[in-house]
Amino acid sequence: MIENIAKYDKPSSTQIITLEEAQAYLKNSDVSLTGLITSFVNSVTNTFEDYLNSGLSAASYTGVYDSNLYIETKNYPILDVTKIYYRTNNNSWIEYDSNTMNNMIVSDYSISFQNYGCIFNATLPFYGFEKIIKIEYRAGWDVIPENIKLEAKKYVAYLLQKSPHGTGTENLQSLNLGTGGFSQSAQYLSNPEKSWQSVLDNYKRPVI
Repeated sequence: MIENIAKYDKPSSTQIITLEEAQAYLKNSDVSLTGLITSFVNSVTNTFEDYLNSGLSAASYTGVYDSNLYIETKNYPILDVTKIYYRTNNNSWIEYDSNTMNNMIVSDYSISFQNYGCIFNATLPFYGFEKIIKIEYRAGWDVIPENIKLEAKKYVAYLLQKSPHGTGTENLQSLNLGTGGFSQSAQYLSNPEKSWQSVLDNYKRPVI
C-alpha cells in the first residue's frame, strides 16, 4: 500500500469535547483556568486519536493507494467516498467517470467493513501507473460517542487535579478546584488510562 502520510491525518477540528463541556463537567467557570483547561482538552484529544490511530471528528481526507481488491484507508470509520482518481504515466491525476478508462466511476467501489476503514474495489486492479489511485473520502464521527466524551472529561479532570491549580497529587481525600465547587473522591480521579483504553478498544480498528 502507498500512503501520502506516515500516520493518520489530523481532522481540522480536533477537540473531542468543547471547553464549555469540560467546564460544565468540572463545575468550574474560572476564566483564569480557560487556557489551561483548553490545553488539557487538546492533549487528551491527541492521546485518544494517537491510540486509535485515526482522527475522531468527521473530516475529509485524501489518500494515495495501490488499487488492490481491498483498500484500507488511513482514517476510519469511513462515512463516504467522494472522488477517486487514477495516475497516468505522466504523473497527472484523472478522475474516474463514465468517460474515462474502463468507464470507471466511484460506484465501482463500495465501502466494506466501514468501522475498519476498508473500501472494496469491485474491479480488477490496474497495472503500471494506473494501478495507483487517489481517494477523497470522509471518515470519523459526525457525533463523537458519548462514552468517549465522558472518558475525555474524566481525563481532563485528572490532569487538572495534578496541575498546580489542583491538589498537586492524586492521593488526597478530595479535590476542590477553583470557585466552581467541583469535588470528587480521589479514587474517582485516579489515573484513568485503563478506563479510557477499555472504552476506545471498542472503536479501535483491529488487525485484519
